[in-house]
Order: sequence, then structure tokens, then C-alpha cells
Amino acid sequence: MTQITLRAAYPHTPDMEPRPMKAQAIWAFADTVRRQVLGSMHRGPVQPRAVAARLKAAVINGIAMHFVWDFENTVQDERRHQVAGLCEHSPDEPGQIMISINPREVADRPDLERSTFGHELGHGLYDMPAAVHERRGLRMEYVSEASRRYRRLGGQETSQEMDWDEWRANEFMGAFLAPPVAFHQCLVRLANEHGLAMLNRPSLGKMGLPIIDMRRADIDALEETVDRLGEAFGVTPDFARVRMRKYGLITKQKE
Repeated sequence: MTQITLRAAYPHTPDMEPRPMKAQAIWAFADTVRRQVLGSMHRGPVQPRAVAARLKAAVINGIAMHFVWDFENTVQDERRHQVAGLCEHSPDEPGQIMISINPREVADRPDLERSTFGHELGHGLYDMPAAVHERRGLRMEYVSEASRRYRRLGGQETSQEMDWDEWRANEFMGAFLAPPVAFHQCLVRLANEHGLAMLNRPSLGKMGLPIIDMRRADIDALEETVDRLGEAFGVTPDFARVRMRKYGLITKQKE
């Protein structure tokens, strides 16, 4: 794939920190990124290594960054716990963003590699412009510590406090892998093939398309539809169900 420089923007503070934004704004940004980095392949499943080969540089909110990708080495946090992914900016490498996907954690799980890749890319695009900006001395100070963001698996997090950086990276990942409009279009096509009952109702997917009516849905047909929907985007059925709910593409069983 031809290498590109991704160019995109979102609301930010003078220090280049992202301003608070709703999920729909994150989804729209993710769709913009997806279309640029996947090019003509933007309707298929994300292939992390192909995207990494294509995405070498980005200008986000006017901040230039270049990416270094690693899919071969294991990754640990400061406590020496294995983590699935790492996004890091070092003050010793101005403008460089290092994104690592831990092969030990995602082995034989292309769906997990895909979601970890999307999550860490979200950190790179949302959290690292401020780190690069700071390291350039635009705040009149120099911070020697690296900026890092991890993706942990297996319930290692214990804090009950909402982590907005992680929420934002997850919302980016979800929409990057399964964008609302394309996801809704695919769902309707598969639902029609399986004879699922649908009804007209506004959603956060494609305007004008119907959604699944759970009150009249055949469960076996629904499960087959969800399985095929996940396959179409390279994600698990559970992932597909979450996106269906978030995008409002399915009614509640009782209304």
C-alpha cells in the first residue's frame, strides 16, 4: 500500500489536549481516519500490518508526528505486567510515536490484534499530539519522562474512576473497525437475507435505513446475522452486538 500522511482535526485546547466530546464526534473522526488510511479498502476488515505499512506520518490539529510500529516484541508496563499494546512518545525522539502490539497477548487472535491496534492508534491520535507539542517547548518547559498509554487485558484494572482517555480510545477503536454507516448498511443486507423483522426508526447509523425489531426477531436468524456481521468487519459476534446497541440498530426486547 502507498504510504500516506494522515491529516485530520478535532476540537482541542491551546495545549493540544482534546476537548470533551461525545461518542458521535469520536465516531465521525474515526471514520475520517479509516477512509484515509484504508483508501479503497475502507469497506473491508482492518488489516493492522497493512495499515501500519501505509500510515507512517500524521498531522493532527497542525501537530506533525511520525509512527514507528512494532508487532514482534512483547510489551510490559512499569510493573512488568504483560500488556496487549503500547503507545509511547519519548522526549528523546521529537515527533515520533511508537505503537507496539504484543504478539504474546494477541497470538492467533486476529480480532484481538485488530482491536488492540485500533485502541492504540486512538491513543496516538488523541493523546500524543499534546505530548509532542509539550516536548517542543511550546509550554516553556521540558518534561523528561515518556508519555505512555497501554491496553491491558484480563481485568488488571481496579480503579472505579472513569478513565476518559481509555473510553475515548475504545470509542475510536469501535468506530474505526466498524464505522456506523457501513456497519448499518451491512446489517440491513444480512438481515434481509435471513428474513429478520425490521422497522423504520431513527438510529446513529445510516439515515433512512431500518433497524432490527427484537420483538419479532427469529433468534436463530439473528445469531447467524450477527456472526456474519462480525466476519464482515473482522470482529467477534460480541463486538458486533455492542456496536449494534451503541448505534441504535436493534430495539429492546420489551418496549
